[in-house]
Amino acid sequence: MAPRFMVSRAELGTMIIERGGRINAIGTPTDPIIITSDQEPGQQAPGSTGGLFIHGRARVNNSNSCAGDSSASEGGLVGYYGGNDDADDSGVLQYVRVEFGGNLISEGNEANSFTFNGVGTGTTIDHLQAHRGKDDLFEFFGGVASPKYLV
Repeated sequence: MAPRFMVSRAELGTMIIERGGRINAIGTPTDPIIITSDQEPGQQAPGSTGGLFIHGRARVNNSNSCAGDSSASEGGLVGYYGGNDDADDSGVLQYVRVEFGGNLISEGNEANSFTFNGVGTGTTIDHLQAHRGKDDLFEFFGGVASPKYLV
């Protein structure tokens, strides 16, 4: 059985990798990393967890600019992203599945299964699966990441 990373709604149920932080999530085809709800199997539903946000330091182009070098993610409720380092390395995501993502953060601000904000080319993103998400399954805001094999 694949290991599961349990996430609780009590704290937005969201994993957030801040600018300058790195994640090292490397699963395998037969043993993927699973980020899921803390609800009992059979009781889990789309939106019962917040998913995964990665905030990088690559360039972005949007109207949510803050402090000159960053943009607000979900109104600033889950952090800030962007900068001028297109080669930024936010880590490795390989063979990772997010289940039941997309909870409501605040009115008009929903989490996705995977959210990549200003992620640079140094970040490895491949073999990801979004399962039964409520909002967008994969969403990219700026950045220059080169993801492969998204399901």
